[in-house]
Formats: sequence, C-alpha cells, structure tokens
Amino acid sequence: SQKEIDRNNTAYSIQGNRNPYIDHPEFVNEVWGVCGLVIPVTLKSFNAAYKNQNVHLTWAVENEYAFNHYEIERSTDGLKFETINKSKAQGLSNYGLDDANFDSKLTRLYYRLKMVNQDETFDYSSIVSVEIPQRGSVLFYPNPAKTDIAIKITDDSVSEFDMNITDVLGKVWLQKKVSTTYGSINNMDISNLPIGNYIIIMNIKGQNNYQRLTVIR
Repeated sequence: SQKEIDRNNTAYSIQGNRNPYIDHPEFVNEVWGVCGLVIPVTLKSFNAAYKNQNVHLTWAVENEYAFNHYEIERSTDGLKFETINKSKAQGLSNYGLDDANFDSKLTRLYYRLKMVNQDETFDYSSIVSVEIPQRGSVLFYPNPAKTDIAIKITDDSVSEFDMNITDVLGKVWLQKKVSTTYGSINNMDISNLPIGNYIIIMNIKGQNNYQRLTVIR
C-alpha cells in the first residue's frame, strides 16, 4: 500500500536500510509461495461455445507466475460440478480444449474454471453456459422477442415444418409453413402479436414440438 511505501522510504532516510518486500513484492512468492492469500494468475476471460458437436472451451490469462494448473468443471444444472479435465500451467496467454464426452440429449451445460495454485489453494471463474442443439429441434431467438424472431433448424434431415403460435388459452395468432435448409436462418415478423406469453407448436415429421415465446415491447 502507499502507506507501507511511505514508511519504507522514511525508514530508509533514518536508518539507511529498506524492506525488500516493499520494493519487490514479487519476492514474497519467491520465498514463501502465495501463502494461500493470492492466486498468482489473472483470468481475463472464460468462454464456452458449441462447435462441431463439441463444446469448445477457451480462457485467456495474464500474470501467470509460479502457478500449477487449471481444472475444467462441468455441470448439468449449474449447481453440482465435476472435474472433467486438467490443464497444466505453461506460461501461455491463451488456453483451450474441447469437451465431447457428454450426453448429447442434454440441452444445456454449465462450465467453470478452477485455478489451482502450487500450494493447492484455488479460485473459481464465473460460471458460463452453452446450449446444446438437439437433432430435430428448431431454435428461435431472441426470446423474449419484440418485433421479429430468427428461426434456425439444427437437424440436416428437416427442410420444412408447419408452425402455429398460440396464446396460453389456445387462440391461434400465427400459422406458417417454414421452409429452410440446415443451418440457415430465417426471420419471421411477429409485430402483430400483443405483449404476452405464447406457445410455438411445430409439427416436425408428424410429431409436435413445443417452445415458449415471450413478446415484449
């Protein structure tokens, strides 16, 4: 702190000697490690994205010094986590790995990064989540929506389907046959829908699928 720096300078003017740990605070790690008080790495970002049927995890760090390793933890509910992989600290600025060993039927996964020091003290990143597209499913976003929504098919075997948007009482507000290709994005005007909650009913290959939609202004 500035108070300690000022005291060190005053002591030097009187005694002629200085406290080396004030002039060089990094000496603390050199001699005693981090003493369980400070994790010697600064996490700049931690991200997860679904790519090619894997979850791609990346994180950026700086000031990685006398540090041990990173543990990647995964959860299906954002509450209970398990360690799925470890990455040794290598003095890098950017790290990454792919997670492919998960139940493909899950619709969302949660991840956090555990940063473990040499003396086993540790700290956690913030929790990030990633949506897992389901075969045969259709993505609608944003939700809540205002005047339009985007439609994206995540199954290459689906090219068209019938869609109804109803309110919670069952009144049909919009009917549409959606024709598109895998991975492409179609925009649909919903500006005629009043503010409220709706149900999107999609008939895909003879089977109804349901999603909720909230309209705001």
